[in-house]
Amino acid sequence: MGFRGFIGSLLVASSFDDLAVWSFSGHSLQHGVRTFPRATVGLGAWRSRLSHKKDGAAAIQELVAGIELPPGNEGGQDHQLLAFLFVSRHFAGDFEVIAKRASEALGKGATCLALLGGGVVGGGAEVEGGAAAISLLAGPLPPGSELTSFRFTEDEPPPPPWFSTWRSLVGDLSNEPEGQGTSPSMRPPRALDVKLGRAPSFVVFADPWARIDPLLAGLDGVGKTDWGGSIVAGGISCPLGDDSRPSVALNGVAYPRGSSVGVSLRGNVGLQAVVAQGSRSVGPTLTMTRARGNVCAELSGRPALEALEAVARQLDPKEKELIRTGGLLCGVAAPKALGYAAPQDDDKDAKPAPPTNDFLVRQIIGVGKQGELVVGAEVQEGDAFRFQVRDAETARADLRLMCLRAKTERLFSMSAAGDEDSAGAPQEEKRPTQGRPLAGLQVSCVARGRGLFGEPGVDSQQILTFLGGFVKSVRSVGGTSEDGAALGGFFANGEIGPVGIAGFSGPRAPARTHVHGFTTVLGVIADYSNSDSGPE
Repeated sequence: MGFRGFIGSLLVASSFDDLAVWSFSGHSLQHGVRTFPRATVGLGAWRSRLSHKKDGAAAIQELVAGIELPPGNEGGQDHQLLAFLFVSRHFAGDFEVIAKRASEALGKGATCLALLGGGVVGGGAEVEGGAAAISLLAGPLPPGSELTSFRFTEDEPPPPPWFSTWRSLVGDLSNEPEGQGTSPSMRPPRALDVKLGRAPSFVVFADPWARIDPLLAGLDGVGKTDWGGSIVAGGISCPLGDDSRPSVALNGVAYPRGSSVGVSLRGNVGLQAVVAQGSRSVGPTLTMTRARGNVCAELSGRPALEALEAVARQLDPKEKELIRTGGLLCGVAAPKALGYAAPQDDDKDAKPAPPTNDFLVRQIIGVGKQGELVVGAEVQEGDAFRFQVRDAETARADLRLMCLRAKTERLFSMSAAGDEDSAGAPQEEKRPTQGRPLAGLQVSCVARGRGLFGEPGVDSQQILTFLGGFVKSVRSVGGTSEDGAALGGFFANGEIGPVGIAGFSGPRAPARTHVHGFTTVLGVIADYSNSDSGPE
């Protein structure tokens, strides 16, 4: 095989990881707002439950029996329970019924998001593939929290990001006509979140045919303020093949193909996010010197394919085998977004290129007639570019590193806050920026798990170790309660989150939310009502 043939085999080895292509459209919103007063009673622990029962009704009964339901459950009053239900593909034909039964069992006032996954996480375990398994992650929201549920469908898609409709997700229910207002980023934030110094957070579940790009653009836009941007976490469901049946649900209602559901979290509850990659870099960091759309024509002044060939010549046998088995990937980073200078040969003052874990990893999906590389992301001239290969060892290390970065940022933030307090800042001006973690939402690529690591539970065990440092909750395994962190989630067709980590050191610069591949996204649900406590 000639050298060009070897390059071709590397590109053919790349797969799409079951990721769909999303389109733009839209303009409607469904939502419901709940505010939880400070005089809330019956606060209990967040819990994660896992059932292996093959009968859906029996599984729901077993799961809900382990959840502490707040008062008001029978009276139809609003209460502070938020729940996430994850259903394996074993129950694909019964998903609608299972989602409805779970919502009814949790009570009229509970907010419950449900999704069909390529596997589920719960009760301290990961269950992959088609095995019978349903996971439930549920718990109370802190007093002073606000929650808004929403959904979009193919017939009622997300509106453009400048529409005033988005303001209802952050509690602004003014009657300004659609499309007539200023951009969400131009409006003053609500008083509740100004006091806390945070933007709202969002959890989003969607099916592979949902209009995800305009949804994320709207959520990113409405959360931009002078003191930071929203944190968005979630993922894409895993229906069987081209199955057109519903795979996402909100409060017992399963929505048709092309739908997304979610909640916004404000006030004394919010998200912190960790996104860990599943690949490692090969070759140097290059700069896109000619690019348009998702086509990279030139890298550091030479044709893109020529640059790939130069890198491939330097690969060792192990790296070549990783590409043959896992496909060739690339990492893309916008210099301005990550705060470094694009590498230039004659610029000795440029900041170092970002670490591997701060790249947005995408597949190389083809080669153009003129040697261009077609990648699975929008790119532009000036972006940093680095070739990547999937690697289990790097995936383990990157999740460990990202958790360490999150814990370190949290500790330094607490130290800085302590210095400010000792300087005599008025109590009303203090902002609880660290948050007290309550539970974890894990969204892992369906290509991770046993298929990548050769054994189950690698990601979830690392996350449980990370959360265990500061979460006092209950984990239920096989009906037996034991101390530990409440962690639930699923294996996804695409993972939704920022690049790197967010929310562990208080307000952050606005950043884009992305649909990732080959990653694990951790959304930490945090209590900001009294955030003096930190990791032990």
